[in-house]
Amino acid sequence: MKKSILLFTSLLSIFILYSDILFAQAVRSCGTMEYLQLQEQQKPGAVQRWLDAQNAADEWVKNHPSDSRNTITIPVVVHVVYHTSAQNISDNQINSQIEVLNEDFQRRNADTAKTPEVWKPVAGSMDVEFCLAKYDPSGDATSGITRTETDVVTFNLGDSMKYTNKGGDDAWPCTHYLNIWVCNLGNGTLGYTTLPTQNNCNSSDGVVVQYNAFGRVGTL
Repeated sequence: MKKSILLFTSLLSIFILYSDILFAQAVRSCGTMEYLQLQEQQKPGAVQRWLDAQNAADEWVKNHPSDSRNTITIPVVVHVVYHTSAQNISDNQINSQIEVLNEDFQRRNADTAKTPEVWKPVAGSMDVEFCLAKYDPSGDATSGITRTETDVVTFNLGDSMKYTNKGGDDAWPCTHYLNIWVCNLGNGTLGYTTLPTQNNCNSSDGVVVQYNAFGRVGTL
C-alpha cells in the first residue's frame, strides 16, 4: 500500500489539468514543476531523488513484463481548508471528484472514444480504485473529509496548508492514506502534487487543489 500511494500521488496531477477549460488560457494550471523547483531549493537533491524513482520504476516494469495486477484500493483523505463559506465545499463536490478520478484511471470516462488510434492498443485501466477513507488513523469511523477554518486568505505555492500550525491541516500518515488538500491558491495555480521518491514519504506528501477546480458539481 505504501509504494502504491507514493506512485499514484504523482499521477494525480493529471486531474488538475482537466479544470483548464474553466479558466482563461493565460492562467497557470498545474504548478507541480514549479513546486519541484521550490523543493530543490529547500532540499537540494529533490530532482535527482525523483529521477532515481522514475528510473527504478522503469527498471521494475522492464523486469516484470507479464506480471498480472490486482486492483489496488487507495484510501483518500480530503482536507478542506477554508477561509470563506464558498471555499468550504460540499461532500457532494468532493465525492464527484473521487468519481472523476476512478473514471479516468479506469478508463471509464465518456471521451475514451476520442482516443487517438496510435494509443488504442495500449489504453486501459490502471487497476486503481480511489475511495474516501472509512477509518481515521485512530481506527475510528470517518467520512474521509476534514474541515479546517483558517485565517489564511490565500495560500501560495508550498506546504503551509499541510500543517495546522501554519493555518492548514496536518496530514494523515502517508503510508496509509493519500492526502489531498483543497484550499484557496494564489497566482492562478489550480493545483500541484509532490512527486514520488524511493525514500519514505513524509508529512508534506500529497496533492493540493484549488477549491473551485475540484469535482464537477458545486462551487466551480
